[in-house]
Amino acid sequence: MTTGDEHFYAQVGDELEAEQRDKGTWTKALAQSDFDENKARAAYVEMRVEQLKAEAARMWAEEATREVGPTLMQRLLAFKDGYKRGVEEARQEKPRDDLRE
Repeated sequence: MTTGDEHFYAQVGDELEAEQRDKGTWTKALAQSDFDENKARAAYVEMRVEQLKAEAARMWAEEATREVGPTLMQRLLAFKDGYKRGVEEARQEKPRDDLRE
């Protein structure tokens, strides 16, 4: 069964093979594993995968915002303006006798 995050694991594997670890994450992994290198490697992999997934999600969200943001914002502002005009018009209308009891 695949989870769709294999490419993140592959990227972390490449980092480890090239000995290009993220220093802060590696230090945290060591500290959390009582400086046992094998446990630290396993912890590092999980931490880095989560970091890469979060970074990818952030980048995707930024891209999606750039693509639909202005259009959505224009629609929201138009709705807001239309709502304000409707409220103002309703305030200015004379009361209708047929709506009174």
